[in-house]
Order: sequence, then structure tokens, then C-alpha cells
Amino acid sequence: MVLVEQGAALNVAILVWNGVELLDFAGPGEVFSAANGRGSLAFNVFTVAPTREPVISQRFLSINPNHSIDDCPPPDILIIPGGHTQPITDNDEVIQWVRRRVLNDAQDTLTVCTGAFILAKTGLLDGAEATTYHGAIDALRQAVPTATVHAGRRFVDNGDIITAAGVSAGIDGALHLVFRLQGYEIARSVAEYMEYPWDASHIENIQFYYGQQWEAAQDALERYLRHRPDDGTALQRYGHTLLELGRPAEALAQLDRAAEAGQDDARFQTHRAAALAALGRADEALVTLEKAYQAGLVGISNVLADPHLLPLHPRPGFRQLMRRQARESQIRLCPASEPGIPLVVEGSVRDHDGNAVTGAEVYVFHTGNGGSYSESGGNAASMGDSLNPRLFGYLRTGSDGRFQFRTIHPGPYPDRGPPAHVHVEVTAEGFHKLVTELMFEGDPRLTPSTREWAVGQGFVITPVTPDDKGVEHGVCDLTLRPAA
Repeated sequence: MVLVEQGAALNVAILVWNGVELLDFAGPGEVFSAANGRGSLAFNVFTVAPTREPVISQRFLSINPNHSIDDCPPPDILIIPGGHTQPITDNDEVIQWVRRRVLNDAQDTLTVCTGAFILAKTGLLDGAEATTYHGAIDALRQAVPTATVHAGRRFVDNGDIITAAGVSAGIDGALHLVFRLQGYEIARSVAEYMEYPWDASHIENIQFYYGQQWEAAQDALERYLRHRPDDGTALQRYGHTLLELGRPAEALAQLDRAAEAGQDDARFQTHRAAALAALGRADEALVTLEKAYQAGLVGISNVLADPHLLPLHPRPGFRQLMRRQARESQIRLCPASEPGIPLVVEGSVRDHDGNAVTGAEVYVFHTGNGGSYSESGGNAASMGDSLNPRLFGYLRTGSDGRFQFRTIHPGPYPDRGPPAHVHVEVTAEGFHKLVTELMFEGDPRLTPSTREWAVGQGFVITPVTPDDKGVEHGVCDLTLRPAA
């Protein structure tokens, strides 16, 4: 659970179309509208449709969408209701819009009822746990054979994707999401305002778990598991909690119990890979991480940002896996706990005419705070140390040709050498490969002579602008030459 800071506001986009189920979207809409301004968080709730034309729900209610998919602000929360979904599942433009928004913008996605079939069409339910309207359980199992589809559940929480059962269950899913974002008291007050009987029977262990209060979560999960020892989801959370408490051997034992209880989804495999990596069993961890992707894990940012998986970073097999799975235009290269000054780089890739290059592969890597590429601090000046860097990432430019990566300001090579820099390699079909470096204004080693050398090499030198939280911001705009 992420408790959002005072004054923050989140865009809540509700997808609507001709045939959308009324309570599927009105229920969550009421929850977020009622939660708006309670505590620290503001929700900007709006509807979005394929076009700006009015749509009809339940054959009597006309809705004027606030936005179309062409002018919709980036959603922080995307709500996908159900109803007669064929107009959406048959519309490839909308399906691709949903997929892009989930991958690139939305920190949370909630489907309600048969809205799960819309998300299924994007491929983002592959390998996940899910639920839907009770009359569509078998159909969803057929539509997504790699997913674990639960009957009899009000909602299923996959972390950044929550699927709710039919109609009124969307209220439960939305309240659960408000709980995760702002805590129990705010969610309870919303349910009380709506006079809705909210079932919070499992709230204690969920509250501490998503709040990352690991010791309290351990106690709550242990109490819960005394009564439900075969609850695979709780066992998985317990294993992850022990891992966060620095007890990887015990964590792995509990994750093995979760596997015996039937857990095998992408999140489970990722937690198991992290426990194995923390125990120094890198080969097994890498195989398990492959299983996580086979089970539906999407993207690489969360993997690169997981501190327990850092031992895998210098391994060529890990880097190859990250390259194969790279699809995000925005990633984090390292855990938030990585020593150094936080750095955010915004960039773009364009051709010589200024047109955006979409889907270009951008590979970035750099030294850590101490100036070496690897844990061992090899001979950085010889570049041999950079062959298997610890801090790296792969991105794909978005439809606007843009990309962003979050990391730390690289440290300069020890003793002597060039200014601190980020290596950048860009590959795109129809263009020559670009190999360059990103350097930073204000670097003491960026003398007039080294600046002249860097400019002659075609390197990028960016101004560095710190924000009020001490995060540095830089720019890396690149131009590709067409292949002969």
C-alpha cells in the first residue's frame, strides 16, 4: 500500500461505451468521488470513451464522455467496467490504448465484471490471478488459459491490477484500492458514507502487508495462518514479508508451502526468485524469474528496482532476459535504496527530419556511486568492468519517441578519467545504431578540453536541475541516421 503525500492528486479514468453496465462504472466512480479530499488525497474522476460522442448505458442513460482516447489525460488509475464488451474487444484501437495506458501510465487498474475480458484482450491477464462476473468464470478461463480464474471472490488483487466480480463487486474493488492508497480509516469512512456493508475481515494482514509494516505484517499473517494454514495467497505474502525482514531461508520455506497450496503466478515466481537470489542461488533464481515471465510478468522496471534481485544484475543471462522483456518507455534502473543522488533523465529519439522514432531500443548503463560498473569495482578505466554492469536498463520509445529512466547520478571513475557519464545505445529498424554518452554540466572533470573532446565525439551534455526533493533532472535528446 502506498499512502499518497499531502496535496497529491490522481487521475481516475473510467472507460465507457455504448453498452457499458451502469453500476459497474457508477459504483467505483462514487467511491473515488466520495474519497476525494478525505485525508491527503484528491481524485480527479472522469469518463473516457472511444470518441466524444454520447454513449448509452442500460438502454436509458445517456453519458457525455469527458474525454476520448485521443485527448484523455494520462490516468493514474484506470477503471474498466463490464457490460456488453464486444464493441470494445473488437476495437483494436481501444485495446491498444488500454494496453499502453496500463503499461505506461496507470499505477493501478481495476476491472469490474466482464471488463476483465477487455483487459484479457490486451494480454495483460496472462499468467495472473483474476475473477469476473459469476456467469462468465468459465468463459474467462477459456479466454485466458494461463490465468488462474477464481469463482466466489469479490475481487482479486494482483498488485497493480485488481479484477472484481460482477456489478456491485466493483465497489468492493474500489474500496480496497482506496484502502491501499490511503489506509483503512479513509476507506471505512467512504463505505460508511455510502452505507455500504464493506467486508474487511482480512484487513489486518493486508493493511500491514501493503503498508510495508513488515514486523506487524508478520504477526498478523502468523495469526491468520493459524486458522487458514493452506491459504496460498497468505503464505505467499508471509514468505515475501520474511524476505523483507532479511530472512530469505525462512521466506523460501514459506514460499514452497505456498506452491504446495497452488500458488504459481507471476508475483509468486518473482518473490521466489528474489529469495533464491538473496541466498546466493543465482542460477536457480534466474530460471525462476524466467518462469515469472512465462506466467505473465510484464516489463522489467519492477525487477530492476527489486533490491533482492541485485545479485543477478551483473550476470549476462539476466541482462539478456531483461532485453527480451523490455517494453516500457519509463523504467527505474535500481532500487530506491541505491546510494547516490537520485537522477531522472527524460529523452527522445528522432530522425533527421524531427519525426519521432517509435519502438526504438534504448540501452543505458553506468557506474555506481563509487565509480565502478560492477560490485567488485574492477578496472573501470579499461572498460572491461562495464561488460556486465550492475546498473543498466532497456527501454522502448513510446509512440511520441520519448523515454525516461530513473537511477542515481553516476560516480566518476576513481582517481582519474573522463567526466561521470551514462552510456546510451539506441537500435531501431532502418537506422544506424547510435552509441553515445550522456554527461552532466557542473561536473568538475568537464573542463574546456574534455568538453571539446566530448562534443567532438558527439556526446550529449545535459544541464542538471535539482527539484525541491533533491532529485536531479536531465535531458537526453537523440537523433538517428538512416541506414544506407
